[in-house]
Amino acid sequence: MSEEADRAAAAERDDVLDAAGSGDLPAVRHFVRQNRTAALSAKNGFGETALLWAAWQNHDDVVHFLIEAKADLDVANNDGATALHIAAFNGHLHTAELLVAAGASLDVKDKKGMTPLDLARQFKEQEVVKLLESAAQKKVEATTQKKVLTVELWWQSTERAALTT
Repeated sequence: MSEEADRAAAAERDDVLDAAGSGDLPAVRHFVRQNRTAALSAKNGFGETALLWAAWQNHDDVVHFLIEAKADLDVANNDGATALHIAAFNGHLHTAELLVAAGASLDVKDKKGMTPLDLARQFKEQEVVKLLESAAQKKVEATTQKKVLTVELWWQSTERAALTT
């Protein structure tokens, strides 16, 4: 890649990150439509993507659009923080709700060993704590239900096999 092409790519990266951080949804849409992969994976020197910037600034419309555009929900910055960490730390409830509903990992730890729930508790963001605790409980219940169903299906197949022999 030529030096000129490198500068152009860096400028485009900075533009999409600036647009996400300032909540400029039309510009973010433009960059994603122009080059989806580059726009969604662009990172600054701190490892922050458009999704992380939008989450930091509480631009829910941009977060929602980036989720729909299939941005990586669990990409982490240089500190290991994901968009959900950032939303939890800042008490951005609606952003956290969007990320949880889209399937962002509740269990990922940043470089200090903190999960989003740990950060919400540490910074006394009670509404986010309630959301993340509820989401974690639902995840446990879904996993338990899946295990029960698997055992029931296994048992039924074992009974059928016993009846046919």
